[in-house]
Amino acid sequence: MERRKVAPRNVVLLAIGSRGDVQPSCVLGVALRARGHSVHMATQVRLKPLVDEFGLPWRRLEGDHSGVLHEPAAQVALREGSLFRLMRLTQAWERRFDKSKIFASFVAAVDGADVIIASALTVTEALCVAQARRAERGAVQPWRASLGLPPLQHGVLAEYARAAVPTLIAASELMCGPRGKAPSDFPAHVYVGGFLFAQSAERARAVPARAVACSGGGSGGGGACAAPAAEPRRDSGGADELLAFLTARAAPAAYFGFGSMPAPDSVELLRLVLGTCAAARCRALLVAGWTSLSTDAACVALVAEATAAGTLIVRQSVDHAAILPLCSAIVHHCGVGTFAAALRSGVPQVPSPFMLDQPYNAQLAVRLGVAPEVVPFDTKISAAKLARALRTILDEEGGGPLCERARAVAEQVRAESAHTVEHFVAAVEGAGLLTPSDV
Repeated sequence: MERRKVAPRNVVLLAIGSRGDVQPSCVLGVALRARGHSVHMATQVRLKPLVDEFGLPWRRLEGDHSGVLHEPAAQVALREGSLFRLMRLTQAWERRFDKSKIFASFVAAVDGADVIIASALTVTEALCVAQARRAERGAVQPWRASLGLPPLQHGVLAEYARAAVPTLIAASELMCGPRGKAPSDFPAHVYVGGFLFAQSAERARAVPARAVACSGGGSGGGGACAAPAAEPRRDSGGADELLAFLTARAAPAAYFGFGSMPAPDSVELLRLVLGTCAAARCRALLVAGWTSLSTDAACVALVAEATAAGTLIVRQSVDHAAILPLCSAIVHHCGVGTFAAALRSGVPQVPSPFMLDQPYNAQLAVRLGVAPEVVPFDTKISAAKLARALRTILDEEGGGPLCERARAVAEQVRAESAHTVEHFVAAVEGAGLLTPSDV
C-alpha cells in the first residue's frame, strides 16, 4: 500500500546513555531521512561515533551521562551488584558537569525543529524545550523558570500522559510481563511496536502506517534495539577472517559480549572467557564493546597467544544481525539491545547480567526457554559456572529443546518487528508540528 506523501519536516532526535539507548533513535532517524525529512541526531560526544556510523548529522548535547561506567569505582559497584552505591557514584559524577550548560545545549539542539523525538533518558528536557517553544524538582525547575514555564507539579511522565504525547515503546511484547502481551488498559497513545532493528530502511519509503516519545529498555534504561532502517557504516576490515573463524570445521564458536558494561580488569575478563572455552570445549568470538583490550601488555599478549592458537578472535563491535546466527551460543550481559539481537538470531543464550534491567531480561530468557540458566556477572562468576551453562547448549548440537525454542522465539520476534520502523515513521509523520499549544 502506498503511503501518502507528507511535507518534509525538520526532525531532531534527542538521546543519551549507552549504545543500546541511542541506537534505536539512529535507526528511526535514517528511516525518516529516507522519507525526505531533514533529520539531526543530538547526543553527547561519547556517542558521536555511533551517529557517524549511521551517517546522520550530529548536534552536541553537553555532559557525559554514561561516562561514569568507565570509572573504576563504578565498575566495582557493577561487578558487586551494588545498585545504591552506583547511584551515589552517578550523582557525584553528574555534579562534575554544569547543569546550565547541559540544559542550554538541549535548547540549541532543537533549534528549527518541527518535531522533537525523545528517548527515555531525555524526556524531561524534551518536554521543557517543547513547551518553551509553542520536572522534575531540583535543577530542572529553575531552568523551566528561565524558559518562562511553570513548575512541574506531578513529574514529567504525568505531563506526557496528560497531553497524550505519542509514546512508542521499541520492545517486544514478550517483555510485557508473564503473559507476553501489552496490557489491554494501555492508553491509545502508547504503542508497543516491537524491537527497532536496523534492517533496510527502504521499506520505510512506502509502507502502510499507523502507530513522539521513543522509549524502550536499554542497559541504561533507554531505547531498545539490537545491532543492525539502513545498516550503519562499519569497518569491514577483517570481515573475511571473522567469517572463516565462525564457519571453520573446528570446535563450536560462542559469542561473548558485555556491550556498554566496561570490565574493571580486562585481563581477568580475558581469562574468564578463555577458561570458559577450555572447560566447555569451544572457541570464542569476544566482542569488547566499551572494554579496552589493547591498553594492558598482559592483555595484548593473551589475545595474541589465543588468536594464534585459533581459539579466540576479538572485535570491538560486530553486526549482530549477520554474526550471531553463525554462533553456536551467545554469552552476554542482557542489555536489551544485545538481548533483542540474541532473541532474533535463533541461537540459545547464556545470560550473564550486571544490574538495572539486565537481571529481568536474563530471567525472561530462561522463562522463554532460550537459556538454560542465569549466570550473574558478579564476584562469584567463574569459568566453571559459565562453561556448565554453555555446555548444556552445545551438547544439544543444534537439535534439542533450547535450540528449538530459540528458533521459535526468533520467528515471533522477526514477525513482530518486521514493520516497526515504518510504524514509528508514520507516528512522526502523523504528529502535529510544534506550536505553543501542543504540549
